Amino acid sequence: MPDTSKMMFVRPKNCRFCGNGYHGLNHVLQYAKTKGWNTIDIAAEQATKQPIYNAIDQQDPASFYGFGHGNDCIYTGDSELSIFTCNECDRLSGRIIYLLSCLTANGLGPAIMQKGALAYAGFVVSWTWLSASGTDGDPYADIYARGFWESANELWIALIDGVEFREAVSASIAKYNEWIDYWFYDNPQDPYSQECIKWLAVDRDGLLSLDACDIISDETTCLQEGCYWYDNICHSMPPKPPGGGGAIALALIPIIIIVGIAYIVGQKRH
Repeated sequence: MPDTSKMMFVRPKNCRFCGNGYHGLNHVLQYAKTKGWNTIDIAAEQATKQPIYNAIDQQDPASFYGFGHGNDCIYTGDSELSIFTCNECDRLSGRIIYLLSCLTANGLGPAIMQKGALAYAGFVVSWTWLSASGTDGDPYADIYARGFWESANELWIALIDGVEFREAVSASIAKYNEWIDYWFYDNPQDPYSQECIKWLAVDRDGLLSLDACDIISDETTCLQEGCYWYDNICHSMPPKPPGGGGAIALALIPIIIIVGIAYIVGQKRH
């Protein structure tokens, strides 16, 4: 049975645009240590398939927070080779999973739940952030990147503090809203405030959480378990209100926008 005192962090460093993630997740790792959690840090060159599998097998952590590239059915690490896929994610059974990785909520997340995970959070969009200082350093030191990383990390910070999974997801959404409000109300004069609002809203609205509610198939059981029934499906979260969204993007931007495994400088896509 997974050890509920243990948390595993996966922090690749050498993959494309991964330096920010390596440093960004370190803030959560250090916070977990101060709160007395038994942490397992798989970082930089070690953040590849076999070291991660070995650590799971040997230490059996109940919680897994990983940053890396991804798509609908794959999550990758430092080498950008697969770690988990829709057909190879059995080791995540019985655990709480959060993947700060593009698009994995479309296929890999549901597959992880079908393999017996307790809960999963991830993104149905290409998780995107802005940076004025590049992608190698600590995003918390960057005027634009900080809001994105704080918002994403808030989910795990809340879990460290002992809240329920659904409440942790709500805490992350609230942090996104807090930063959107900052750029809209407190610092609208910044030339990139609209760009920050736009992408924070995209990331916020692209966050998907799955737990036991999401595998219940009938309305009566769904409601009895404290879940939400709408669109003829049982959900762990209530329906999102209509409307919302970000502002129109600026035409030319000299800062970096990191979109999945691509980034935009000005109007040039690489």
